[in-house]
Amino acid sequence: MLEIHRRRRRFAAQNLQREIDEPAAVSLGRIAGGADEWKIGALQRGAAPFFNVPQEVVLHKPTGEQCFIEQIIFLIKTDAGYRLGCVMSDITQRKQAEEALRASEDRFRSLVQNAQDIITVHDRNMIVTYESPSVSRLLGYEAGYLIGKSPFDLMPIESICFLDVS
Repeated sequence: MLEIHRRRRRFAAQNLQREIDEPAAVSLGRIAGGADEWKIGALQRGAAPFFNVPQEVVLHKPTGEQCFIEQIIFLIKTDAGYRLGCVMSDITQRKQAEEALRASEDRFRSLVQNAQDIITVHDRNMIVTYESPSVSRLLGYEAGYLIGKSPFDLMPIESICFLDVS
């Protein structure tokens, strides 16, 4: 399967870098590169694991720039036999947006985890769902101690009766 994947990537890269002067559907024997009959039979039956499954491929343009492609390969039955069809979409912008989001999340996580202040996140019932590592440093509790508790769980009972909860 790895060899078929390499051939497919090489074929796509060659055809993106020059004018395509042949039909988009190519014969299975040519794609299989003179493969054994059982391999061609598996392709014809649709038994190859890459048929009808979206796949992401990284291609390099002649300028050296990376291009991310999502492709779906499928069989086309014709009078002359089976042909391969392929639909390709450029997903470079989506990949760049995902990478920018991942980098932003990493920066935010680093900021929160290294802050000197105590940072907690609460749900709508005031139950702690996240606590920063500074809770252990500043208050001496072990990590995760506040998770699942409300602020009222930490107050002395005498202090709670003075709160106005209206």
